[in-house]
Amino acid sequence: MEEYHDRLLILAREVLSASLGIGDVPMYELLKKRDDPFFTRKRGVFVTLRTKDGALRGCIGSLFGYQPLVDQVARLAHEAAFNDPRFKPVAAEELGGLVIEISLLTEPEPVSSWREIRVGVDGIILEHGGRRAVFLPHVATEQGWDLETTLKHLSRKAGLREEGYLDPQAAFEVFQATVFSERNNENKV
Repeated sequence: MEEYHDRLLILAREVLSASLGIGDVPMYELLKKRDDPFFTRKRGVFVTLRTKDGALRGCIGSLFGYQPLVDQVARLAHEAAFNDPRFKPVAAEELGGLVIEISLLTEPEPVSSWREIRVGVDGIILEHGGRRAVFLPHVATEQGWDLETTLKHLSRKAGLREEGYLDPQAAFEVFQATVFSERNNENKV
């Protein structure tokens, strides 16, 4: 599995270089030709960019797969670098200082209560009154949050009051993620 993860990380890095006009994307062509089920499968994925000191620099993803994984990773790597509205587009001089992280998601499943959510294991989707917000599974543990604190932040992210998650109309779905990055080349599940 690590070989597959490494290839996706190489692909994402090549997309960033090519988008900045300083490289090509041979990995994309290689993976498209291989027609391997791992790369052609449709699944949710997030691409996160961090600085070497761990600061967030961009993160864009999709909860659901609507195109082959190889295409989705290529597109989302570009989006995370150049179209995350929270950040300025990545500049060529930043590229060497960025660490790419990819999260491959399972299908979201509803839970009947927020109390069923497992901090650090489950990614969380909160929906309420047409508003929606998502945290990947590792967000809470990276921030040192317990479940209630996580849900307060998620409520604010959705544009709700802090206790919005307690409203009986709030609905939750959970998913898990396999997370791997260039930094440590370790896999988190």
